[in-house]
Amino acid sequence: MPIDEIGTEIDPATLLPGVLPVSRFEEGPAGPELICEVLWVDHFGNCQLNVDPLEIIDLAAAGGEVVIQIGAGSASPDERIGVRVDAYDQIPAGRVGLVVDSSGLLSLAIARGSAAAELQLGDGIEVRIRSLADGDRGSGVVTSVQLAPRPGPEPGSR
Repeated sequence: MPIDEIGTEIDPATLLPGVLPVSRFEEGPAGPELICEVLWVDHFGNCQLNVDPLEIIDLAAAGGEVVIQIGAGSASPDERIGVRVDAYDQIPAGRVGLVVDSSGLLSLAIARGSAAAELQLGDGIEVRIRSLADGDRGSGVVTSVQLAPRPGPEPGSR
């Protein structure tokens, strides 16, 4: 087949390299925030971010915790405490993990679950990551509870 039958010839000088969105740091109310976005979601529901793992070293060391915010600018943004781990199997049950994926970028993942479904994430959605501050865990109030038998007649008596 002649090459001109395959398609229209284009000038190679007009070709541009593929461009990825660039993450950036901005000063937020609780300190520096890494502003990034979801590049794509894999079939497990892991959300690949446009973040080089070196970008979060100052926010959290391996095993360290960060605040992950989705929906910044909305009336009620969703904030989760995430943990930076070295492998998917290190993500604690029910927690959001930050793990380096097979492409060498940072991904959001949930142990035995879909981060995309749980966090309502998809391609192009903005995610903000910041260091965990003292006030991010809530008040830390402990309530004492005592369990006792239910009041009423003794068992076996009528």
